[in-house]
Amino acid sequence: MQALNKWLEDKLNYHFKDETLLKLSLTHRSACQKNNERLEFLGDSALDLIVSEYLYSKYQDDNEGILTSKRSLLVDETALSKIAKELNLNDFIRMSEEELKRGGNLRESALADAMEALIGAIFLDRGYEYVREFTLNLLKNSCVFVSKLL
Repeated sequence: MQALNKWLEDKLNYHFKDETLLKLSLTHRSACQKNNERLEFLGDSALDLIVSEYLYSKYQDDNEGILTSKRSLLVDETALSKIAKELNLNDFIRMSEEELKRGGNLRESALADAMEALIGAIFLDRGYEYVREFTLNLLKNSCVFVSKLL
């Protein structure tokens, strides 16, 4: 697991100060009671704020409705799961054997949740400014987001 975590950290170009946050961010609720749901909650909120702030600055003539529509395109389950696949997060998600047999690590919802949890983990590990830059770089380098708005 350590080698896989190192590989993922290299791929993300991010190394955790607290590696337990990385492990927790990739732990599905089927694996154990201490899982990534709370980090997912935090990451979802941080992601919404980061993307909202970005869109607000970039599209200064757009009204609230248009900005909301653009944000929903960028942070929806499908888009987040595609980014998670680009990062091969499905290879790192810890799940129960039953969930893995059902292909749970390939399900859009599990991948999007892991992506949000990872953002939440980085937020706790380094703070808002760092996670903001990390997330914007991640989005700008993603095939998914480049084709949508950024």
